[in-house]
Amino acid sequence: MSLPCRYRFPSLKLLVRPLAIAFMVAVLWPFLRALAADPNGPPFKDPDDAIKYYSAAITSDPSNGEAFRERGLAWIKKGDDGKALSDFDRAVSISPRDYVALANRGAIWAARGFQDKAMLDLDRAVWLGPGHAEIYFDRGLLWGDLDRYDQAMKDFDKAIALKPDYAKAYLFRGRILLDNNEVEKALADFSTCIRYAPKEARAYFYRGLTLDRKGDLPAALADLNQAVELDSKQDRFYFHRGDVLAKMGEYKKALSDLDRAVE
Repeated sequence: MSLPCRYRFPSLKLLVRPLAIAFMVAVLWPFLRALAADPNGPPFKDPDDAIKYYSAAITSDPSNGEAFRERGLAWIKKGDDGKALSDFDRAVSISPRDYVALANRGAIWAARGFQDKAMLDLDRAVWLGPGHAEIYFDRGLLWGDLDRYDQAMKDFDKAIALKPDYAKAYLFRGRILLDNNEVEKALADFSTCIRYAPKEARAYFYRGLTLDRKGDLPAALADLNQAVELDSKQDRFYFHRGDVLAKMGEYKKALSDLDRAVE
């Protein structure tokens, strides 16, 4: 599922960190593609093959809402949200209770900045598909974009209750907790995220920030080192590691990181 290019959840006081649409496409839509997989259709590795298959199904039966939905998911995989939106519109018009089509359409509306339309679709998707953690998670992200962190927390709580190993729900809930200065709870959420997703660089980063706030600089540095090792392209990782190094008196290393952060 996807959210706006200007999406910024949550706008924590310690950093400015926009959540890019590329992340949403890479992380959220695959969840719904799995959720929406057509049990009667063949598995597709190539979205072009899926588009051909479901286009043929639509030609054979223009009232096949599931085919429109599945073709829309294939268009998402190809990065064409315009054609995906058109297919989801058709899927919903044919099958108004198709919560997967609704959730994905809401994601596209959000990606285009139409938050009201996005929320209408996500609300209905949650109502029709209340057992799916991914939809609660996506709505939680949208609540965050609207600065409604209380509602975001409720949706992340629900997502975790439905799917206790949902690593990213712990990550984003932890970010809200950290912003609210609930340090111990935030630390627990970031640690849980790492347990379920040990390659999630951002979880180490945020846990490092949390440990820094607690005054445990060696542990903070260890986490920030791990974050950089997992994702060396994030300037903010270097910036905050440089800050921790400076606090530890490692000024030469700190300067190197800070220089790297502003390159």
